[in-house]
Amino acid sequence: MLCREILSNPNASPRARNVAVIRTYRADIEAALADGWSILETWRVMSADGRVTSAYQSFRKCVNRFILGKQPPPRRRVKNA
Repeated sequence: MLCREILSNPNASPRARNVAVIRTYRADIEAALADGWSILETWRVMSADGRVTSAYQSFRKCVNRFILGKQPPPRRRVKNA
């Protein structure tokens, strides 16, 4: 399985590792959200269990994108004065 290969590769990027964790535990995350748990509560439990090692913001972004299907907001461009 590709997720296991990524998680066992010490040279894998943090983003690839975060996505692999989300895909590995997708069913658990979906069940928690369906039961009314927030993404933050889910991350806290999974972090305490050692299943998730990423920061909350990274976890939230991956859950929103890969499980909830939300697209990230467009980047705002800063106008130079």
